[in-house]
Formats: sequence, C-alpha cells, structure tokens
Amino acid sequence: MVGQSTEFLRTSKNPQASLNEEAQGDDLIVVGERDGETLPSYPWPENTPKEIHGNIRAKPHRIFLTCLKLIRRAKPDLVWIPFFKDTSDLNAISSRPELLNTLNQIFKDQLASDYNDSQRSLLHQADVILVCYDPSADTIVSYGSSMFCKKGSIPDLRYQVIHLGHMIVARGHEKKRLTPLTGVTMGLYGHSVLDLFRTEIVVLRSNNRYVAKIINEVPPIYRSDKLSENEKSPRLREVVKAIKWVDRNVFHSLEALEIGKPSRITHKFPDEVTIDGLENDEIVYLARISSIGLYALRIMQSAFKRKSVR
Repeated sequence: MVGQSTEFLRTSKNPQASLNEEAQGDDLIVVGERDGETLPSYPWPENTPKEIHGNIRAKPHRIFLTCLKLIRRAKPDLVWIPFFKDTSDLNAISSRPELLNTLNQIFKDQLASDYNDSQRSLLHQADVILVCYDPSADTIVSYGSSMFCKKGSIPDLRYQVIHLGHMIVARGHEKKRLTPLTGVTMGLYGHSVLDLFRTEIVVLRSNNRYVAKIINEVPPIYRSDKLSENEKSPRLREVVKAIKWVDRNVFHSLEALEIGKPSRITHKFPDEVTIDGLENDEIVYLARISSIGLYALRIMQSAFKRKSVR
C-alpha cells in the first residue's frame, strides 16, 4: 500500500546482553550465548599472511584506511585484515581456500549449513571483506563483506548504492560492537570525500531487529514489505529500484521480488530476535537513503564513547 511508504522500522524490545549479532551469509541474525558453553576456536590459517590482500587502490581508499585506524584504536586487542579485489576482478579471498574453509566453518557451526553458491558468490564478488582476528586467543572473531556501486554504474538509478553481504560475529564476542564497526568501515571503501556528502542508498536483507537497530542510528530506515511498487515520493521510487536491483544482481534471486510483502526463507530465525511484524521464516530488505558521512560519524562516536566508560 502506498500509505505504508512513510513507515520506518521501530524496535520495541530491548536487546539482551547475552545475545550476539551474526549472519547467515546474506541473512543477518542473532544467536544467543549458552551458559557454560565452550566457545569454538577458529585459528588463522598458517599460510595466510595477516596483512592487506588484493589491490587496495582499485577504488578510493584513503577514507577507508582512516576508518580502519580508528577502529584499531577502539579495539587495540584485535587485528583487522582487509581483502580487496585483485587482477582477476574477484576478491583476493577467492584464492585463499584455507581461509574460506575457516570462514565456512564459522558459518556452518552457527547455522548448520555450508555456503551455498550464492553465499560464496557474495565473498568472491565483494569489493572489500574485513576479517577480525583475536591474537590472544588465536581465533577469528568476525568477518563481513560489502560492495559499493558509484552513481551511474547501475542503469536507471540516480544514486550510488552500498550493499552489505555477509556479517558474522562468533559466539562470545557479542559485546565488542564488531557489527557496527565492521559494517561502517566496509561501507566507506570506495568513497571519495565528496561521496560522503552525496545521497546514497544502503541495502541489506535481514530479519534481525538488533542489526536493524544499528542501521537505524540515523533514522528512518525502510522495509521492503512496507513499500509499494507505486511510491509517490521520487526518493522512495529510487529505494524500490535499488532493492530490486540488489535482489536480482547481488543475491541472485531466481524469482522476482514482491515489494509490499516479506519473502519466505528455508531456515528459521530465533523467535526472540525477529523484526516486529515478521514470522521467523520470513525476511525483508532494509534500506536507508541519506549521506553515509553523518551515519559513520554517529557510529564511531558511539564506539569511542562506550570504550571511554569501561
């Protein structure tokens, strides 16, 4: 319904400290930590250097490196290793099967499923993948992927677009704010200074009210099931086009996305983390349209503020 277009996501339930933010490849979820549980370990592969991989200069990178320095200051006990596209136009992680196997093991342990073709493709096609490693425990604690499409690179779309793919935080590390720090840093790759002030659309798909709360730091955000094919607002018509483009070209959906209703999925989200109004076997696209500069600043301020009170 057109009247639903002005609605944005409101979360009414308070997150519990024992929950951590994770993802099923492209489907961000939250899994609870169990009392007395022995946490799994995901050692860094011995033959994979803990350094930048791929061609960092493939897209503008100075803002990304500045943000990387900031999150390293915020979390000095962790090591952040970025992967970029290489000369094959695939992400450099595609030539690191030993690391992909480890990331797949994290994915499988959390969701009882190996990567499918679409989920692996999200990593191979990513502009940037950011892997977070804890050297004191010799374990990978999170990883995420993102792609940035500049204005004019998507036919018939007025704005630049960021899509977020994988975002997984390993169990037991949920209090470290790794999801927003990873997401914002990845999202800034490819941006020039002027890009920070240009309108752009961020798209992800989820049934996770905790992740939705993070991207709603600077509201509003829009849900694909609360939009329509005939939006009156020109900006929201662009949001609908961006969502449909991401569904078709990034997540490679075989069936056309129905705007105005959630999509059914084969797995089930835990009941306690689902977005208001959704069943646990449904998923929606979440989108925000604004400049990323203000949003990134708000997230970074929040991270350093939390660090200062510890």
